This record gives sequence, C-alpha cells and structure tokens, in this order.
Amino acid sequence: VTNMAAAWTQAPNEVAVWGGTSAAATFVAIVALANTIGRFFMGWLSDITRRKTVFFITYIIQLLSLIALLMTKPGSMSMAMM
Repeated sequence: VTNMAAAWTQAPNEVAVWGGTSAAATFVAIVALANTIGRFFMGWLSDITRRKTVFFITYIIQLLSLIALLMTKPGSMSMAMM
C-alpha cells in the first residue's frame, strides 16, 4: 500500500521512500480501519437488504474508485483521494 501511495502522490521522477516507517504504519492502519468499518457496514446492510444488492453496491463503488484512480495522473493524487 505504501509503495502505491508513493507512486501516486509524488511526481514520477521524484518517487522515493514515502514518509518513513511512521507514515507507512499510519497509512496501513488507516486502510485497515477503513476495511474493518466497511465490513461491519456492509454486513449490517446485508441484514437489511439482500446479499446480492450489497455485492452490487460494493462492485459499483469499486468500479467508480478504479475509474477515478485510472483517470488520475501519477504525482497529482492527494492523500485524501488515496
């Protein structure tokens, strides 16, 4: 994850070690926390709606995120977008 963050938040000719071990650990912790919250939320949503609906919503969110990632030039992505 940190290599991807370094490649997409820095200009291509300036990609170096990204922020050190403290920033890397923080970034990985944020990703893990978002993953956990998403699992609980989608599980709760699955209890309310059908499972197929939750899968469809998840795939649409992933598709939109992938399109946004592919349309962003390397070096111009912010940490908020990551």
